[in-house]
Amino acid sequence: MRPVPLDYSATSERPAWASLPTEVRQGVAAICGSSIASAAPPVRSGFTGSYAGVLTLDGGRRVFVKVGGPALPHVVTALAREADVLPQLGELDCAPRLLGSSAIQTRGEGDWRVLVLDLIDGVQPGDPWCPGHPDAVAAACVDVARIRGSRACAITTASLGEEIGEDEHALTAIDELVAGRVGWPDGIPAIGADARRDLARLAAKASAALHGDALVHSDLRPDNLLIERGGQARIVDWNWVMLGPPWVDLAGLFPFFSWGGVDIRPYAALPLFDGVPADDVDAFFAILVGYLIHGQDEQPPPGCTPALRAHQRFLTAACLDLLRARRDW
Repeated sequence: MRPVPLDYSATSERPAWASLPTEVRQGVAAICGSSIASAAPPVRSGFTGSYAGVLTLDGGRRVFVKVGGPALPHVVTALAREADVLPQLGELDCAPRLLGSSAIQTRGEGDWRVLVLDLIDGVQPGDPWCPGHPDAVAAACVDVARIRGSRACAITTASLGEEIGEDEHALTAIDELVAGRVGWPDGIPAIGADARRDLARLAAKASAALHGDALVHSDLRPDNLLIERGGQARIVDWNWVMLGPPWVDLAGLFPFFSWGGVDIRPYAALPLFDGVPADDVDAFFAILVGYLIHGQDEQPPPGCTPALRAHQRFLTAACLDLLRARRDW
């Protein structure tokens, strides 16, 4: 087991509840049907600086609230998308329950978007992976993968095979590494020339490997997971759902599992992977490497915290470490 070089519970600085516009706070109270008795300090997970935190209502009920404003338009868009997706996930025990959502116009400040969710009382897994937590997370991934075919297509038409598997930036980043036109990213152990060529061959297969008709969360990492006291895993932040193979969400956690000393072999033997060529799974890891390498040395996009780049570097290293073991590089 190796420590994760990034604290996923402390990757963002967020505004306090009291700093939000009055119209936004009133809008949240209207959704809740109650005035707000108190606000806990905002959570510090995630890679944006928008508000997210726990509010206690009059009467004692607690809710989780997410807010995006005009300074972070991509967050406003993401929250609107999540508000559309969550009501369609009622059959999933792992998904949060949306209590309400609203677009709010403030005086002179533009459009805001708020989401009010039932509070999930849980802990973030992964540093370290406690006994039972990988099993719980795998069970949640299996739960999500039950949504397939026309049911999944009604929720999203975005294709993981196209959005990630054909990402030109990712493919170019790997090609440039193989050709020696760019240096190996700082802080990430390099792989040899043969391994780099294998990485490029795998990445070229990613588009075909990642096409599918199952619902895929597509952004699973420790801060998008919570383990409740009863041991059930819950999945949050549903704004990036796509269509892909049913094994992708669970496979995407294998680098985190493996880095943390969790044996992935029992999970790779689950029915989700029946008949799936090992190269398809490795092609997913390969294209992730290219996707994560792109932009690592640049400033984060507007509205994103510096910890985003630290996440990219860590997950790149974890993916390559797993590929070394799987392909005997």
